[in-house]
Amino acid sequence: MDIRNQMILAFMASFLFCSVAPAQKLQRKASLGIGMANVNDSLAKVHNLKTNEGILITRRIPETTADVLGLEEGDVILQINGQRITDRSQVFRISANLRQDDDLIVHLNRRGRLKKIHGKALGRPKETPVDDGEAIYGALQTKLGTLRTIVHRSKKKDKSPAIFFLQGIYCGSQDFWANPTEPAKRLIDDFVNAGYTVYRVERPGIGDSGGTKHCRDIDYKEELDIYRAAYEQFRTLPYVDQSQLFLFGHSMGSVTAPILAEVYQPKGVVVYAPIYKTWFEYFLDNFREQPVYYGVETRKQMDEMARNSISLMHQWLIEGKSPQEIRDDPKNKKYLVEEMNAFNYNDGDYFFGRHFSFFSTMNAISNAESWSKVKSKVLAIYGTSDLQALSNEAAKDIVSLINEENPGHGTFLEIQEADHVFARTKSKEEGARLSLQGRYRNYIRENYHPEIAKEVIDWMHAVN
Repeated sequence: MDIRNQMILAFMASFLFCSVAPAQKLQRKASLGIGMANVNDSLAKVHNLKTNEGILITRRIPETTADVLGLEEGDVILQINGQRITDRSQVFRISANLRQDDDLIVHLNRRGRLKKIHGKALGRPKETPVDDGEAIYGALQTKLGTLRTIVHRSKKKDKSPAIFFLQGIYCGSQDFWANPTEPAKRLIDDFVNAGYTVYRVERPGIGDSGGTKHCRDIDYKEELDIYRAAYEQFRTLPYVDQSQLFLFGHSMGSVTAPILAEVYQPKGVVVYAPIYKTWFEYFLDNFREQPVYYGVETRKQMDEMARNSISLMHQWLIEGKSPQEIRDDPKNKKYLVEEMNAFNYNDGDYFFGRHFSFFSTMNAISNAESWSKVKSKVLAIYGTSDLQALSNEAAKDIVSLINEENPGHGTFLEIQEADHVFARTKSKEEGARLSLQGRYRNYIRENYHPEIAKEVIDWMHAVN
C-alpha cells in the first residue's frame, strides 16, 4: 500500500490523537525586552562596576516585561530566578521560554547598589486587526502538543466565508505582531476587508506553540496530521459559513491543499507558487536555475551540481536514507568529494531548516493523484518574479489536470512582478540583487503586491 493511501486510511485514526474541540488556553509567549552586552573589563570600567560578571542592559524596549518590571538602561543583571547570569546567551534561553504571567525574580546591580525586583512576565503584543475586525488567538490540541491558532475576521457579519491558510515550507512564525506590513499579513488583511475569515495554525515550537517536537524535526506525515485536525477546528468555528470555505496553499502548502480538499471538498482551492513535480525533480530544477539569478554560479556549474546530486538525492528522497547513511556509503565518495553537490546544503540531518525525513515522506506523495481527487474549483497562480517557483509550469500542470478531470474547474493566473512572498519586485534578477545586498526583508515590507489579493477575491466571489 503506498504512503498516500496509508495517509487517507489513517485520517480517522489521527483524531484519536488530535482534539479538535477548543483546546486549553495557551499563554502568550513573553519577551524580556532588553538589549544587552556581556560585562567585560572595559565595560566594567566605563560603568564603574566592581565586577565583570553579569550582563549590562543597553536598551529597554517600551511596553515589554523589562518596562513593567522597571529595569533600566545601565542595570547589570546578576541573577534571574535563581540562575547566576554570566553570559547573555543565558538570558536568550530564559527569554525564549517565558510565558505571560510567569514569575520573575531579578537580582541586579544599579549604579553600585544591589537590588531585587519581583514581577510577572508580560505577553507579547498581538497582531492588529483591520478596522471593524478582530484577531482571535486560540489553541489546537494535537498529539505533538498545544499549537497556536490565529483567526482574523470581520465583525460586520455573524457568519462569513472563510479561508484556511497553508504556509510554505520554512519553520517561521505566521504571527506578524512585530511586522504588520509583512506582505502575508497585508494579504490576510485584504481578505478580511473583503469579508472573509482567515485561519492559520502555528507549527510545533514556533511562536506561541508548544510541542514535544519542534517544527524542524517533524516529518510530512506529522505535519499533515496537524493540518487535518486544524481544518476540523476551522470548519466548525461558529462564525464560519460552512458552504463558503476555501483553501489557500502557499508554495509547499500546495502539496497539502489537495489532500485536504479530497476529504473536505471546499468551495474553492487557491494555490500560489505551487509545487507539482516530486521534490526530487523540483530540487534538480532549482539547482540548475535558481543560483544563476544570483550570479554566483554559471549554468555549466549548476548542471554539474545537478548531475553530482542525482544519486545522492535518490538515496535520500526516494530510498529514505539519512544523510549520515549516505555519507558513510563508500560508493558515494566520488560525488561527495565534488564541490558542487546537494549535500553541501545540509546541516547534519537538516536541509533548508527541515529534517531530511520531512522531504522524503513528502516526496512519496503523488501530487497528480491528489489533484485528481479534487472536485472543487481551483485557481493556480504564478508570479513572474518568483525566484522559488521559477516558472509557470507547475501552476499550468495543475490546471490542466483539474480540467481533464472536471472541465472548466481549473483557472490559471499569471501576475506580473509578483514574487514568492506576495511582494512586488520588477524581476527575478531584482529579487536576487536585493537579497545579495541584504535589503530584501525591508524591501518587501514596503512593497506588497495588492493585485494578488484583488485577483483571488474576484475569483472567490465568482465561484459558484
